Amino acid sequence: MAVSAETHFNQLRTRIGAGTEAFRSLVEGLGDDALLWRPGPDRWGIADCLEHLIATGDAYHGTIRHAMAEARAGAGWTRVYRPRLFGRLFLWVSSPRGRLRVKTMGPFVPPPASLDAFERFEGVQEDLLRLLDEAEGYDLQQVRVQSPASRFIRLTLGEVLELLVSHVERHLAQARRVRDADGFPG
Repeated sequence: MAVSAETHFNQLRTRIGAGTEAFRSLVEGLGDDALLWRPGPDRWGIADCLEHLIATGDAYHGTIRHAMAEARAGAGWTRVYRPRLFGRLFLWVSSPRGRLRVKTMGPFVPPPASLDAFERFEGVQEDLLRLLDEAEGYDLQQVRVQSPASRFIRLTLGEVLELLVSHVERHLAQARRVRDADGFPG
């Protein structure tokens, strides 16, 4: 469904704020052992989810800025956002609704979890808000952003911005499942 660019940006800003606040509520009051706890040897804990979101943001934000630098702001600007079929697939996979488990690869592999993960995640979210401000005036349909993991994957600017927000929501749901898992030391 098509929405105006202004509506798309406003919805993303609201979702970014909500995701950051929800993660804050989730980690608030957790001890170090709970933050670093994993439900299994090959499963991520809460801090691992945050580290992955930090790595993803770090990889994508520069790529998005590069794509915008190559485009001209305001040139033939499409004032609507409508994800393409390929983009909708990526958005579904990256969202909490997408139950398809995808192996994390390349620049998205999180480093070992650390106790300051939430504070660094907040910084990535603040940078994403600045990126939204920078993206206003660019064509959400025509500017293409290459995935940092594969030169074969290119999403529109509108799709990739929504993907980053949906991705936070997906891992927030995962972190909540970790907190609710048997054996969680919270």
